[in-house]
Amino acid sequence: MTLVEVVVASVILGAAVLLTMLVLPFNRIQTRKAMDRDIMLDFMHHYIEIARAAPYNDIQTSRPINTFYDGTRDIPLPDGTTTRVSVVFPPSDNQWRTLYESNMLYFHPDLEWLANRDPQYRVTIDTQNVSGRDRARRVRLETRWRPPLNRGNQWQTMDMETVVYPEFN
Repeated sequence: MTLVEVVVASVILGAAVLLTMLVLPFNRIQTRKAMDRDIMLDFMHHYIEIARAAPYNDIQTSRPINTFYDGTRDIPLPDGTTTRVSVVFPPSDNQWRTLYESNMLYFHPDLEWLANRDPQYRVTIDTQNVSGRDRARRVRLETRWRPPLNRGNQWQTMDMETVVYPEFN
């Protein structure tokens, strides 16, 4: 009887260890997804807040998101060198644009963590007119990136929008 009890206990213990080992890769992927979402959320807040601080008439496609990122001034880098960074509102043509390019990496360095995931964004700027006058501008920012470890073939996505009024800017 003792041998049967040892075998049953070993099978139960082996099953528990096996199930634990099967959960670890899932946990790794979920942790990476959470980190990716946090990085993108931080980027989106950074982008939207700088856009909201821009003068109302400068919130237009092909315009810099602010004067610091207009490509005309030197921005100091941590290694002591300087560079010029140009970050503009892209055309509202529904096209996805890469976030993994030098200007965006200087704008938000944490995007480096998404280097192998093809991070992309698009911006839509709509103007609301009332009685022939601009009433407000809606800025919609959408992002997408590939899932960690290429698990699944769907994009990970997030979007954020804000409304800017001329009288509050």
